[in-house]
Amino acid sequence: SRGLGDVYKRQGYLKCGCLTSEMEAAAIFSVALLRGVRAGAVLTALWNVERTNAGLPDKRCESSERAINCAVGAIRRLIENDKKEHR
Repeated sequence: SRGLGDVYKRQGYLKCGCLTSEMEAAAIFSVALLRGVRAGAVLTALWNVERTNAGLPDKRCESSERAINCAVGAIRRLIENDKKEHR
């Protein structure tokens, strides 16, 4: 079960405008920073805790198609920009 500290953290994140929190991409960004390379992440929400807590309907997302399309599009843009900048 979640402790009261977790509830306060989540409330603090919401007040700061955070839309999500997670740990995996944080590790990727940290390693990329240390190595001096670019990194990115695409996050998919399976469900929305805030909608659930408010008693609102929240359809569970089972598909990764939109996230995959987003990642492929982002990589294409990076490649196009790199070509323009002769990287």
